[in-house]
Amino acid sequence: MRPAAALMSTLAGTLLATSARGQSTSIDGGVTGAPPDGGAMDAAAPPLPPPPPPSPAPRATRSAGPAGSLLIVEESHAVPLVHLELAARSGSAADPRGNEGLINLAAELARRGAAGRTREALDEALDALGARLDVVVEPDSVRFVGEVLARNLDPFLALLADVVLRPDFTVAELGRTRREIQAQLDENRNDDRALCSRYFERRLYGDHPYGRASDGTEKSLARLRRAEVEDRFRAAFAGRNLIFGAAGDVTPDAFQTKITRAFAGLQPGAPPAPAVLRQPLLPDGWRIQLVDKPDRQFRSQPLYKRWQDHCRGDKQRDSYLHRAIAKYGIENFSIEQIDFAETLEQLNLMEETYIKAFNCLSPIGYNLLPGGKNRRAHQETRNKISEKLKGREILNRWSKGRSKPHSEETKEKLSEMFKGKPIANRWTKGNSTPRTKEQKAHLNAINKGKPNKVLYKPVI
Repeated sequence: MRPAAALMSTLAGTLLATSARGQSTSIDGGVTGAPPDGGAMDAAAPPLPPPPPPSPAPRATRSAGPAGSLLIVEESHAVPLVHLELAARSGSAADPRGNEGLINLAAELARRGAAGRTREALDEALDALGARLDVVVEPDSVRFVGEVLARNLDPFLALLADVVLRPDFTVAELGRTRREIQAQLDENRNDDRALCSRYFERRLYGDHPYGRASDGTEKSLARLRRAEVEDRFRAAFAGRNLIFGAAGDVTPDAFQTKITRAFAGLQPGAPPAPAVLRQPLLPDGWRIQLVDKPDRQFRSQPLYKRWQDHCRGDKQRDSYLHRAIAKYGIENFSIEQIDFAETLEQLNLMEETYIKAFNCLSPIGYNLLPGGKNRRAHQETRNKISEKLKGREILNRWSKGRSKPHSEETKEKLSEMFKGKPIANRWTKGNSTPRTKEQKAHLNAINKGKPNKVLYKPVI
C-alpha cells in the first residue's frame, strides 16, 4: 500500500484528495481515478509543512561620518560588490534663477578631471578597478553613484575623494563639458521620453523651481562662469551637507574607517540651510499636454555628401574631424561603409554599437556624442537659426566677400560691359578663349583613363 501523501497532487489547478474507497476525488466532487496500485487508502493525507518564515529585511546602520557627514550602511554579503552613493542635500532647485543647470555642470565637470587626472585618466582608473561612477542630479540632491568590487573599495574611495575634494575645474574642460551638455539638450528635443517628462514637470510645477530643467537651458549654460561653478560645487559638497550610503559586501565599521581615511581633508562647511521653496500651485482639474512634432520623419544624407561637408573649408563647420583634416591633410583620411540599416531604430543601435566597439568617442575619436539619436533638425532649432540669420548679409565663396546682391541698375551695367566679350572664370585660369572641337578631342585623348581630381577620396 502506498502512503496516503503520495496521492496529493495538483492537476490543472484542481487539488486532489483520497476517498475512503480508494479513489482519487477532486474537491468539486468529480471522480478522477483509482490509486496507482489499485489498493484502498485507510488514512487521509497529512497537511503540507508550513513555509519557512521570510528572512528579516536587512537593516540600515546609521553613524557619524567625517566633518559632520552622515553614513548609512546596509550590509549584505550575497555578492562581492559594493554599491555606493555620495549625496549632497542640495539639488537643481537651489540653482539661482537664470543660472539653471549650475550644479549639474559643476558635478559633471568635477567628474571629468580631478587631482591632475584628465577625464580619460579617471575613466581608465575606474575601468582598472571594475568600477563605475556616474552623476545624478535631481531637484533636491546631487549624487555621485558608483559600484565597485568589494576588494577594490579603498582605491575607489580614493578616486571619489579626488573628485569631491580636489576637482580641477579647468577652463578647457569647462568649455568642452558645456558644449556636450548643450548638444545633449538639442538631442533631447527628439527624444519622446525626455520631452514627455520635461513638459509634464513644467505643466505640473509651472514657475516653481521643481519645474525647471536640472540640466539648464542653452541660454543659462552660456552665461555660467568658472568661478561660480566652483563656488556652487564647494558649497554643496561640504561635510555637513553630505550623506555617504553603501549597500553590499561591507560592514558598517569597516565602511566608517575607510570613509574617514579617504575623506580626511573634507571641510565641515556651513550647516545646510533649510530649503525655502514655496508651495507649488496645484492645477485646477485635468490638463492634457500635447507636444507637436511635425518633422518627425528621418532622412539620411548620402555618405559622399557628408564626407564633402566635413572636407570643405567652411569656417562655420568647426568640428574635430574638419580640424583634423585641415591639420593632417585629406590624403591621410578615407571613408568606408561598414553596415546598412533599413530603419531608424536599427541605425541608432548600430551607431551606438560601432562607436563603442571602435572606441571613437572624443577625445580618442571624432564623435562628440555616443550616438543613437539620429534625427532631422527639430523645427524649433531651424526656427532659431532662421531668426538668428534674419537681416544678415550672406557671405559665400562666389562673392568673395561682396555680400550685398547687385541692384538691377548694376546688373544692367555689368551686362553692357561684358557684351561680346569672352567670359573668364577660375576654371579656365584666365584663358578666356573657348576651346575648339579639335582642342577638346586632343585633351580627351591625353586624359583618357586618368582619374579625375576630386576634393575627397572615398573608399566605399
